[in-house]
Amino acid sequence: MRLASGHVRGIWRRQILQAELCHFVSGHAFFTPEGGDKLEIKAGDAVFFSARLTRLWEVRETTRKSYVTFNY
Repeated sequence: MRLASGHVRGIWRRQILQAELCHFVSGHAFFTPEGGDKLEIKAGDAVFFSARLTRLWEVRETTRKSYVTFNY
């Protein structure tokens, strides 16, 4: 398990090749998968992201998370 140093405020599109399970330790962001509904993420939330999912991140407050990536 890793602790990410943080995603700073801003908006960007990102694709991760591996699946990711993460627990957000701090911050506030919105996540919108391509063709999907916007999801609000706050400190304390746990989220699973599927592999090869393209998504738009809108970070309102710098986030920190613990996470694990894996292939399946």
